Amino acid sequence: GVSEEYGELEFDFIADIIAATRLSSRQIFLDIGSGVGTAVMQASLCSGCVGVGFEMKKTRAQLAKMLQEEFKSRCQAWGLRLPTVMLSQADAT
Repeated sequence: GVSEEYGELEFDFIADIIAATRLSSRQIFLDIGSGVGTAVMQASLCSGCVGVGFEMKKTRAQLAKMLQEEFKSRCQAWGLRLPTVMLSQADAT
């Protein structure tokens, strides 16, 4: 499902997508309109894939970068493999 937060996807929904598509470390998860990047980070962490997100809105893209730094810190603190996540402020072109 979609949360009330400007269309952010919920954790369980992303988990269902990962399972249904058999997303793996040999694939790329692309999120156009990635918001604050949570779906990209979750997909990459849970499947080992490369996660890529594009967000046009400056404030959301800036928040995504801040959350990505926190994500990296927590992965390191918990001894988790640091997944490849690339988040950019850009449009799909």
